[in-house]
Amino acid sequence: MHLKIIILILLTSTLEAVFTEENHCSKAFGCSGNSVMGKVSRYVLYDVNIGEGFNLKRDVYMRMAMFIQAFAQKSKDDWHLVLPPWTRQWHWTTEKLHVSYQWSDFFDVASLQLYSPVIELDQFYVDWGDLVDEVYILQHFPEFYDWTEGGGGKMDWSDKWKLAECRDHPYYKQENGTFLFFRGKKHVRAKQVQCVSFQGSSAYLESVVSSTKARSVMFDRAEIATHMMYGD
Repeated sequence: MHLKIIILILLTSTLEAVFTEENHCSKAFGCSGNSVMGKVSRYVLYDVNIGEGFNLKRDVYMRMAMFIQAFAQKSKDDWHLVLPPWTRQWHWTTEKLHVSYQWSDFFDVASLQLYSPVIELDQFYVDWGDLVDEVYILQHFPEFYDWTEGGGGKMDWSDKWKLAECRDHPYYKQENGTFLFFRGKKHVRAKQVQCVSFQGSSAYLESVVSSTKARSVMFDRAEIATHMMYGD
């Protein structure tokens, strides 16, 4: 009987050490700073094609925010959408600009968080570090390029994706066994970079995320994924 009481006390003390007063898991026990009690923190990063303007990047945010908002509600894990830094846009004519800007420089991030669990890239560095588990570069299926270039024929517009040979990914540089990416004030490294032929809305990215146990996943060329519902 006494042994059971001692074990119960030790277990209670351990749980108190693991979780803070706000029910967030302690880093001392291998959790990120944003882990909610009973859940494992996982992250989705994204970016768009270099050269795209401010408006498209903002539009793609809405697609990704809707995806994460819906996915996080039904997932057993604690998902966070990492906002990509704003690097210099082509139509910004001012030359004396910082290398990158946070979303809080343009938007009220606290208001964005009321809808979807978003965090700035700097917070991702604090919670997770600068090494992303997996990067998926989205690209269209070959038949899409044939169709848009006047090749004719019917298109199958059903949702689908598959790992594929990269058409190109010139913005990733392999160094010491990892890949460097993210244009901004600090590089993010990746353990693995793969290309995905993708056709569907941002909601269909769930099928890609669900296929991996990685806790941090990056979607580059996220503009390939369309809106879940046009007009939202």
